[in-house]
Amino acid sequence: MHETHSRRAVLAGGASAAVGALAGCLGQDDDADEETPGDSGGGDPDTSGSDDPQAPFRDWLVTPESIGALRGDNRVYRFSYSPFLIEQTLQSGRASVLDIDPAVVDGFLVQPPALIFLGSFDRSSLETTVEDAEGYALTGEYESYRTAENAEAGTRFALGDEAVLIGQDLELWIDTRTGDGRQLEETTPGFTRLFDRLPSLDGSVTGQLGPPQSFDASLDGLEAWVNSAPEPVPGETITQRWVYAFDEQPSEDATGAIERELSGNPLIDEVTETAVDGAFLTVTGESTLPESNS
Repeated sequence: MHETHSRRAVLAGGASAAVGALAGCLGQDDDADEETPGDSGGGDPDTSGSDDPQAPFRDWLVTPESIGALRGDNRVYRFSYSPFLIEQTLQSGRASVLDIDPAVVDGFLVQPPALIFLGSFDRSSLETTVEDAEGYALTGEYESYRTAENAEAGTRFALGDEAVLIGQDLELWIDTRTGDGRQLEETTPGFTRLFDRLPSLDGSVTGQLGPPQSFDASLDGLEAWVNSAPEPVPGETITQRWVYAFDEQPSEDATGAIERELSGNPLIDEVTETAVDGAFLTVTGESTLPESNS
């Protein structure tokens, strides 16, 4: 499923606007692969590290190997987390049947084929909601989660106190969270170093192995990247950060190519700083959400 957004609409959620679109698309097609502004965007310039190294979404990130086993080795390994646009995401796609109060949700993680809402939930209330919904049924339990399914659509649910999962192969994410499965940063520690170079993990965070799909430039040696963005406020300028990890110090050609790609993105007003530190390239940019006319 593809969505179109005005510049105002996308900037209104920063990277999270497209995360929300992706989550909505997941609601219709659990195998959807979409690009988000994270393909070109999210953060701020010092490399002192995130102020929240234990951001809860990190405990849910499964390994590239496990995703490859599920979806095929040719699929891009990617994830997006957002604490923004929660209400819109809950009301769209397959999450809407659960009637979750946005106030109990801290954020949501999109890692196809799973959509995961994190927060504090009333499992028994969710079970009742599913039982009362036409076409939905409780199917059993897995660890501390009650499982459910829409048999016609083939969508599965896992209902817990700290998370609600929607999609397919949900046991993989539950096992990752509980420690029965390996987490991303155990097998791919480069992501830990990337996270440490973001100014904050409190906003939208996107990450991927390999180059962004939206880039035209050939970037040999680019191993992974992350971005972060705070919540935009109408009329105010936000600072975004992109961090790229190469297999060695990036060349001037690679650095210039990335800067040109980002500068040419219509959702980014200005690239304000580019810095190379060993194998890492950090780019800082700014965007301003237009004032609302309402």
